[in-house]
Amino acid sequence: GSAENGDTAPPLPPGYARPVILHRAILGSVERMLGVLCEHFGGKWPFWLSPRQCMVVPVSEDAFEYARYVKDALHTRGFHVEANFGDATLNKKIREAQVAQFNYILVVGENEEKEMSVNIRVRGEKKPVGTKSLAEFIEQIEDENQPRALKRPKGLAPFERSVSAS
Repeated sequence: GSAENGDTAPPLPPGYARPVILHRAILGSVERMLGVLCEHFGGKWPFWLSPRQCMVVPVSEDAFEYARYVKDALHTRGFHVEANFGDATLNKKIREAQVAQFNYILVVGENEEKEMSVNIRVRGEKKPVGTKSLAEFIEQIEDENQPRALKRPKGLAPFERSVSAS
């Protein structure tokens, strides 16, 4: 028994058995892969993998309602979206979202509300890229939300017969 193997543990009481622990590294490879991804992207996650996809920034308290609408419209479609309803200045809210590495910062105000649009800032760009209708923006990010490996082709390739039939 136990003395032959050099085991000096006291004998177990009747009805107990020695526990056996098996090493299973189910998460080891996942953790390594996550480490590789963190190093590769340096916190600037691609849109489809990002936990901070969009930040909605209302220009004033008057725009809070439309900002909430934009946030909910994106959230119900499965996007990671937040809105900054704090009382900081517009520039400070935008800066905070840039530092937090949001992929898109959506600035909304009276003009955007009238046009049902969003003013878009992209991570890494100094200036806003422009204004798009909310529907167009949603279409764009739904396309972007697919990992490249899983992208489906948009249309059919033209069919060309390889050998002419005689």
